[in-house]
Amino acid sequence: MSTAVAYIHGVFYTMEEEGETCSAVVVRDGKFLYCGTDEKAKAMADEGVDLNGAPVLPGMIDTHQHVFAYARNLTKLNLEGTTSLAELKARVKAHADQVPDGQWILGFGFDHEKFDVPKLPTRYDLDEA
Repeated sequence: MSTAVAYIHGVFYTMEEEGETCSAVVVRDGKFLYCGTDEKAKAMADEGVDLNGAPVLPGMIDTHQHVFAYARNLTKLNLEGTTSLAELKARVKAHADQVPDGQWILGFGFDHEKFDVPKLPTRYDLDEA
């Protein structure tokens, strides 16, 4: 049989009600068996860990990240926050001046709905840049 561990003298935020806490929990096989007082938790467990008043918050850990996509965007033209066609053209031109002839210009973060006049640029607008 597996070991039940009491984590005592903590401040466990249960998230059942705003600000609701308990001072101890008992865990066995990665599952919570109890949330309540230190005394009852110690009585239910095979061993204990004193948290010395540390706060404990529930959370989920998602270990995947989009590091490659993030890194790839660092090589592209950032168009986030562009608010007009004129600004878009200026940003594209400034970036194009740094890109060798014949190389594609890739961007991200473009949103024409945030332009002062929400209109999609044409290929002719981009050619000007």
